[in-house]
Amino acid sequence: MDDKQTGGRDLERQVRDLESQVETLKDALFQKDAELKGIYQSKTWKFGQLLGRFWGAGSSLWKRGWRRQLQRPGHRWRRDASYLQGKKAFDTVEAKDFHRETIVSFMEGANPEKGICLVITVPKMHEESILRADQWSHRAVRLSREFGRLGYRVIFVYALTRPLYELMKIDTINENLIQVSLALFSKLSSTVFGELGTVHSQKVLFLEAPYRYAVGLLRDARAHHWTIVYDILDNWEEFSKAGWASWYDGESEQIALGGADIRVTVSDFIREKFINTGDIHIVHNGYPADIREERTSTPLLRGRITAGYIGNMGIQRFDWDLLLSLSQGHDDWLFYLIGVPFPHSLRKCDNIIHLGQVRQHSLHSYAKNWDVGIVPFKKNNLTMSCDNLKIYEYLSFGLPVVARGVGEHFRSYPYVLIAEDEKEFEECIERAASLKVEERTIAGFLSTSDWMTRAKEMLSIVESHHSVKRAKIS
Repeated sequence: MDDKQTGGRDLERQVRDLESQVETLKDALFQKDAELKGIYQSKTWKFGQLLGRFWGAGSSLWKRGWRRQLQRPGHRWRRDASYLQGKKAFDTVEAKDFHRETIVSFMEGANPEKGICLVITVPKMHEESILRADQWSHRAVRLSREFGRLGYRVIFVYALTRPLYELMKIDTINENLIQVSLALFSKLSSTVFGELGTVHSQKVLFLEAPYRYAVGLLRDARAHHWTIVYDILDNWEEFSKAGWASWYDGESEQIALGGADIRVTVSDFIREKFINTGDIHIVHNGYPADIREERTSTPLLRGRITAGYIGNMGIQRFDWDLLLSLSQGHDDWLFYLIGVPFPHSLRKCDNIIHLGQVRQHSLHSYAKNWDVGIVPFKKNNLTMSCDNLKIYEYLSFGLPVVARGVGEHFRSYPYVLIAEDEKEFEECIERAASLKVEERTIAGFLSTSDWMTRAKEMLSIVESHHSVKRAKIS
């Protein structure tokens, strides 16, 4: 072997070592982020927030004194306030000429055989490396990316954000995808709907959440012949009751239901809830194909049975009593949890291990150590209406699934066992752990369940609507 070959191999080894170090540092960053969120959820932090109401930046003492001093024009300590996208944000934002030029240039580049998709949702689209796994898999985010890959020009409009400067930006994600805040888009809507909207025959507005400032745009979109799709991706009323969608109000949802040309949802439970509003199509969630990329397994301790969970663990739906009972009854089982929040009271349970938050592309390396993926949910209107993303991801990892408190449609999915109570959940875990998962069966299911397939289903429904409309005109 000559020196050149030896040097080449040494370089490859160094590159692999550096890549491994980068992955380790990113995982450590996510762990620190999870710890920070734990601080925000602690009683001490909440008590400090309460004190702040009386003595902090929002108190009358502050308003009469220091705040007035610090907010003098030009003061070196003056800072932009943080905003939720309420009326104040809409009044603050002003569209500039370069904003209009950016929108115009983007829309003019649309493929005339495809057209334009406008997606209005709640969360902002972030890079995967700085985002929680469940948010990265958000339906609106995934569909928008797939619409772009199919050749459509996609304007992704997000409703909620914090810093003031975020409201004024138009971010270019790739050639076919840009994102803009709802506050700024509302000032550009006449350009999008009026001046440019008439150029393209294929113009579809996907409303992914009935945010009150978003539904106000539906009238202008309809007036300029946009096809409006209300995609009911969650039971927002129940999420609002649980404290997870404080922006929700029933009147806005009724406007969205009545103003849509097409209604789509993710489960039979939600379709039954709104069946009196007209036809509702079902398009289930999917899994990101890139999540299955082969990665080195992250070593974890194993139990006689090793189970894992990925996602939000809020008490509104996660059944902590069920998990605690299982762990106490089987000290030779190990349970790994990825996500937040995690109760401090369970940190002493030796066989319940909290891994914090893990990046989307690192999930598979942990799941390789598990025998079964679990969904230990309470059974209520919130849980039964969901189409849980984690079940698709478990299956993509080759794991059998044991679930409680999920939609009835999961009973038809391969290697998914549905339990009605604690005893059956326990028995299902035993049975699932002994199952031999056939790769061919999983591959067949996944071939019709990725996000690209779901995006095509959505667009197929839109095309069917257009065909019926054209037939009526002729």
